[in-house]
Amino acid sequence: MPMVYVIGETGPRSVFHRDPECHHLTKPTRGERGVLREVDLDEVHDRRPCRVCYPDAPRPTWFKRFCPECNTTRPAPCPHNGGVRVIMDHTFRKPTLYHEVGDVYSREKYVWPDRVRFYIPA
Repeated sequence: MPMVYVIGETGPRSVFHRDPECHHLTKPTRGERGVLREVDLDEVHDRRPCRVCYPDAPRPTWFKRFCPECNTTRPAPCPHNGGVRVIMDHTFRKPTLYHEVGDVYSREKYVWPDRVRFYIPA
């Protein structure tokens, strides 16, 4: 498989590049730039292709619909318009009447399908 170039660890804006001299790899940054690594394309699972290096790569677009049953003011994910149920863990930061600092509780939430990879599926 071909070798591609990545910077740092994976994250929500993780991109892989074809050329180590790509415009997005050489432009100035505000903070510390991660280490440029050369990896095999088979090892790149959670990154998307660079728009400059791969101009013909398909890019999914998500259509986020309004739900007349839940929310009519803005498109928000719900079970009626294609939202996916996920579980979020929260930790108490302040003591309450029934919980101490550090207690963990789980909450359900609906997210759009393109954001599911950042959550634990229910």
